[in-house]
Amino acid sequence: MPRPIRHFHPGGIYHITHRGHNKFHIFEETIDKAHFLDILRKVVAETGCHILYYTIMDNHYHLLVEMQEMPLDKVMHKINSRFAHYYASKINLSGAVFGNRYFSQEILNQKYLISAIQYIAVNPIKAGLVQKIPEYRWSAHSEIANRKQEIIAIQKLFTRIGDSIEQGKINYIALINDAQKNVDKAASYEISLSGRRLNALEDQLMAFLSTSDRNPTLSQIRSTSRNHEVIESRRTFAKIAFEQGYPICDIARVLHVSTRSVYNWCNKPSDHRVENN
Repeated sequence: MPRPIRHFHPGGIYHITHRGHNKFHIFEETIDKAHFLDILRKVVAETGCHILYYTIMDNHYHLLVEMQEMPLDKVMHKINSRFAHYYASKINLSGAVFGNRYFSQEILNQKYLISAIQYIAVNPIKAGLVQKIPEYRWSAHSEIANRKQEIIAIQKLFTRIGDSIEQGKINYIALINDAQKNVDKAASYEISLSGRRLNALEDQLMAFLSTSDRNPTLSQIRSTSRNHEVIESRRTFAKIAFEQGYPICDIARVLHVSTRSVYNWCNKPSDHRVENN
């Protein structure tokens, strides 16, 4: 089935995460990370989007992207398709380079922007790659500390976290120092993000059920009913959510079904004879 269009808006800030297929280490070598950053640099110049923060790990990356006029899906397609072509050619790979569709979460206020920056900054520490944030080369902090300003829109970043560029710079230093002192707290942003993602999925389920009078009620879709329309509604919503990048475990929680059921619906052809609950 075709993937639903994701809705983004100019000026919005989005936390983007994408992993290698099956969590493969597609950025393991220095040349791979360097090539990915070169792609980012060129795509920023082509599209006008603003990269506010990033880090490139061995098997995934994090970006904070401020939208402009070009839709974010098109921006991400440019980034991922170019790296996938490079990496597949490099290792003579015929299969997928990245995993399922990238995950995106809109950053709706300054508090969550600061939390996202801290979370991204401590990623290399949590992975055991370094002990201090400035030690990691493949990050926005490295650009800021070394005054490279090659990819990130540093003035945009500072004005987003302060009332002025100067205040934003002061705030940035403070938030990085805080993240370094409280690595576990900074890393807990992922838990907060998961909670907000689950809430967003709940909202999507309610919107989905309200699109037609023929759709079941919330209690019906979460029941053990074997009604054909209810079963089809579960499958349809699960596939839509999966294609939008939501984890199978979250979809299962929202629908009150097993992860096995969601996995079967999203990865196998429809089979109207069997449903696992």
